[in-house]
Amino acid sequence: MSLEATVSDPLIREQATVRATTVPAENRSGPGFALTWAASFLIPLAAVMAVNILGNGTGLFPSKLNPAVSDRPWKARRIDHQARHERGKPEVLVMGSSRMMQVQPPYVEALTGHRTFNWGVSAAGPLDWLTQLRYALDSGIKPRLIIVGVDEFALGGNLILNRFEIQNAAHWGLFRRMPFPENLSTLANAVEQVRLESTWESLKILANPPVARKRSMKRVSYLLLGDGYLIYRDRVVAKAAGTYDLAQSIRQQSVDWRLRLDQVADPLEVLRPAERNIELFEQFLDLARSNGIEVRVAMLPLHPYYVSLTLTPAMKRIRTDASAILARVCAERGFRYRDFTSLDSFGGSADEFWDGAHQTPENLRRMINTLFDLPPAQVVAKVPNDFQILENPPAVTTLNTW
Repeated sequence: MSLEATVSDPLIREQATVRATTVPAENRSGPGFALTWAASFLIPLAAVMAVNILGNGTGLFPSKLNPAVSDRPWKARRIDHQARHERGKPEVLVMGSSRMMQVQPPYVEALTGHRTFNWGVSAAGPLDWLTQLRYALDSGIKPRLIIVGVDEFALGGNLILNRFEIQNAAHWGLFRRMPFPENLSTLANAVEQVRLESTWESLKILANPPVARKRSMKRVSYLLLGDGYLIYRDRVVAKAAGTYDLAQSIRQQSVDWRLRLDQVADPLEVLRPAERNIELFEQFLDLARSNGIEVRVAMLPLHPYYVSLTLTPAMKRIRTDASAILARVCAERGFRYRDFTSLDSFGGSADEFWDGAHQTPENLRRMINTLFDLPPAQVVAKVPNDFQILENPPAVTTLNTW
């Protein structure tokens, strides 16, 4: 919320007018008057911000009374918990966007022999990975291995990422580890979301704080597990019933993508690698290398039908260029990189997608196998599928945990 927005409030403007007209002219100068005049605006502004931070009506501030429940702060709190329990600290971290959030930690644990946490978050990019690794190390978590899935737009413009990176402001530990100047722009974006409605909502929360989180399984479209794994509840149920329409989901997603691109002057900027994002990715890799952490990086695939609907020849060339950059910066540091944009590269199936970008756990299992030089079809360990988990959910999920 800007200072100008606060001043535009009729009540505050009237109070300022009364103060100005009741002060003798000879006293309307000097430092005392200036401080009084400034306080008449800053004190109400500070009060409004305090209400919004403590009540957290926007869900964008690190409130202990009403914690934010978007995936970045929620998963960071799970990491916080594990950091406090030596035996529970993860030794393998899975990072990336929501397209990596269905990599199953129990399967990776069976493959690597090390405890795994899925730290994928919505539309993640290099800024998130650097922030997450900084926070993990500062929290006493030093993983042996990090697996990173990279979207085709992760190095490009911030049309997609900016909508989600603001979530880092909702966890003080993450926000503190964000690089400069992205930390300042994130804070400014969070403050700009403060409105009269959010202030009123925050006041109601302060008056009646939530005691516990309790949500019905039937009322959510997805849920996160304590190990960071994501389940698309509504999609799993529809697929089990034989009613899930993958083609329609892809068509709708392509419409949403084109509408988003229509909002920018040059749609290619969304994909074209930006110098700052490459720099942040290199900082992430350098931090991992300096701490003796192995990193394996994969560029993620899109469904062939979705590619035909959304990617122009120019966009495909940019994706190829981005892959070449990833290959180079990883090779320079001795890290493994694989380009999985072709389903054939890891034995993927076009039937194992939820939409144009999100793969099912089966395709992701094949991809992880290939990343570790195993045959795609090999099953290292049988783990419960999503439907089985929904029938018997673990103790910690977003249904019942802040």
